[in-house]
Amino acid sequence: MSNENILSDEKVLTHVTEIGKLALTAAYNVHQKLGAHGLDSIRRNQHGETALMVDIEAEKAVIGTLAENKLSLILKSEEHGLIQIGENPQFFGVLDGLDGTAVYKKERGVGRYGTMLGIYDSTNPKYDNYLFGGIMEHASHRLYFASKGNGCWKQENGLSPQILRCTDVHQLNPKTCRFHIDIPFDRIFGGDMMKKIAFRLLRFPVTVLESSAINYADLIDGNVEVVIEGTRKGNLEIATAYPLVKEAGGVIVTIDGKSLGNKSYLNYGQKEHLPIISVCTTQLAQELIPFLRS
Repeated sequence: MSNENILSDEKVLTHVTEIGKLALTAAYNVHQKLGAHGLDSIRRNQHGETALMVDIEAEKAVIGTLAENKLSLILKSEEHGLIQIGENPQFFGVLDGLDGTAVYKKERGVGRYGTMLGIYDSTNPKYDNYLFGGIMEHASHRLYFASKGNGCWKQENGLSPQILRCTDVHQLNPKTCRFHIDIPFDRIFGGDMMKKIAFRLLRFPVTVLESSAINYADLIDGNVEVVIEGTRKGNLEIATAYPLVKEAGGVIVTIDGKSLGNKSYLNYGQKEHLPIISVCTTQLAQELIPFLRS
């Protein structure tokens, strides 16, 4: 690759990253402006769930920001489905306007929930084709973001960002390994698989936060070592989390221990419910996977 092409790629990455951060900030502003009206029920979404005003308006704010900044992409979102922004799209995006709706309903403005946005190079990407991943945690005004090769960062209240790394835990030990499990995991994986995993984790600290966004925020911020969830509803959360976890030094693998990186976003786990395991280090993942499968 020529120096000119490298420079061009760096400019594209910087451009995409800045737009992603602006879009998540726009979602935060909508959350603040709506106040209690964000709880108003609007309609049922594509998954048969009741969408709230905040779900829809946060996504509109993100979509509007992407369009205003002329970022041409195919976007898959929780509330607006699959849409095209601009002409001749170059990128693919995933968006969840408000992840953690149950928490929002109970603890609006106080609890932990957020907007999730991921942007990928190519309209038919593999997970390793990520460019940007970001989470806006609304109540704390924390923006978590990552871009390819530039690390993972946390910015609080618009102040200078701080670089993040997953914890450096290599051995499977109840004293040092903390787990977040996403609550739909229990509903999706009934029967033998869930029973086996639940039994294996009895000796470990396990927390259910009811928000994938916060599960992954805690992993990249060093508050837990493992996040377990499953593919579902377009895998928007997993695709947003992949850049963040990867840039923070962690790994995301399947239940057979294979990296998610070479999997096609549009194909893998879109119809099946498959376990996805995010771990702070490769070494810990290598111990954990046989332990969960045994």
